[in-house]
Amino acid sequence: METHEEQGLSLAELFAIILRKWLFIGIVTVVIAALATFYAYKVTPKYQSKASVMVQVPNSTTETGYNLTDARNLIGTVEEFMKSEIVLQKLIDDLQLTVTLSELKNGISTSTNTGSYFVYVSYESTNPELSKTIANGVIDAAVTVASGGQFNLLKDKIVRMSTATEGVYVSPNKTLYIIIGVLLGGIVGVGFVLLMELTNNTYRDKDEIERDLKTQVLGSIPDFEVKEDV
Repeated sequence: METHEEQGLSLAELFAIILRKWLFIGIVTVVIAALATFYAYKVTPKYQSKASVMVQVPNSTTETGYNLTDARNLIGTVEEFMKSEIVLQKLIDDLQLTVTLSELKNGISTSTNTGSYFVYVSYESTNPELSKTIANGVIDAAVTVASGGQFNLLKDKIVRMSTATEGVYVSPNKTLYIIIGVLLGGIVGVGFVLLMELTNNTYRDKDEIERDLKTQVLGSIPDFEVKEDV
């Protein structure tokens, strides 16, 4: 069969191709969405517990020269102190944890709000009870270490404001995984159909021949089968 040079496709032609191959695209979409759903429900869930402390910033009327910048620096110092090796090692020893320092540090996160003296400590784990225990343990260890005499700047500056409760589910986001699976499936299906169409150089009808060769086609030979006599 003769071939022709690659032709550009109009939007109408692209839309027609997609409609013609809707079943294939649908199957690809369903398969990939099903895989994404399976993964979302198969992956180990994670839980997060959160507790908070308040940083006791010295009053400028009693300690001369302690300004807003110093207060912000103190809050930032407490936030970093919560994740320091000396605090985390104290936590590991107190709770007799089997995790390493790096593993523990990766699960801990701290945050603050602008204009607030609060520092929020959270821990993410596959065990909701463990996430609660460690979130509370970080604060206990930080208060103990700060009161030990090595860190006079932080002594009596960290006050617990809330206690962590059993971890709440945070990941994976199953709905998001399913949506991404559907979108990815549709993109892959449409992309494959268009790729096959653009790499198909065979003439599909006489209109393409006339457009490509700029000549009139007088007739065409239809496909037919010859039955042999038995």
